[in-house]
Amino acid sequence: MKPDGRRMGAEEFIDGIAALPSPPAMLQDVLHAADHGTFNQIARLVERDLGLAARVLRIANSAFYGAGDRISNVPMALGRLGTRELKGVILSSLMVDTFKGLRDALDLESFWRHSFASGIASRLLSSPSQLDADQLSLGDNPFYMAGLLHHVGILAEALQDPAGFARARAVAAAQGHSLAEAEACVFGFDHAEAGAVLLERWRFPEETSDAARYHLRPDEAVRNLETVRVVHLSAMLCHELGPVDSYEGVAPWFSERAFYELGWTQAQLPALVEKLKATITRAGQFSDAVLCR
Repeated sequence: MKPDGRRMGAEEFIDGIAALPSPPAMLQDVLHAADHGTFNQIARLVERDLGLAARVLRIANSAFYGAGDRISNVPMALGRLGTRELKGVILSSLMVDTFKGLRDALDLESFWRHSFASGIASRLLSSPSQLDADQLSLGDNPFYMAGLLHHVGILAEALQDPAGFARARAVAAAQGHSLAEAEACVFGFDHAEAGAVLLERWRFPEETSDAARYHLRPDEAVRNLETVRVVHLSAMLCHELGPVDSYEGVAPWFSERAFYELGWTQAQLPALVEKLKATITRAGQFSDAVLCR
């Protein structure tokens, strides 16, 4: 494919977004309170946002958490989830809200289903020892944030240049290329680079922006290698095994080096695939709750 002449850097592109959204202030407040505050302080913060409180209740009562007796208030929801799990729930909910205006430019349900699956499954992909885990939660998953946000550059492209993004998708579909290859021709960079720049502007942790930047090319990373490799494997395998993505086109290249460096072997692959399919199905339950399905 030949470039279409519209070459610019990812930083220029991101900085040119006139209405660049910022993560809601509530996100930082709740995440800080979850790490340093009391149970009551966290509950009061969540209750200040009626929409967020309703979503937290819905998620706490969802099949993802094996809902038993129905929970009817935020303190009870926090008791079921715990503060560590709450961080992942709040992050997921508020990121969905941040980009809800993109419904006309992108199939957001498909996008978030893949993102949630990639985040949740990243714990499984981190080590063969996770094959023996009964369930995978957000709270025990140090890679969840990076997995969830690895595709945020797609949202930035759809926000800043919806026509260009639509053209990249059309090129990928017509010519059998990955979305990233088509983006490089349309924009001069791909969603991995755009996402990394956006996460840096938002002051997310370095490992999260590195996972976004290198999730398509993990062998090029020089730092945060475990997180990069985990997110790469999770994103690629969730693309292959999960529901068909309506926005990404052909799956990008898969790194065998990342697979082996994390301790996996070919002999473990069948068991991994079966466990991963079950994890993706369970991630769909979480997605339904967050997206109000």
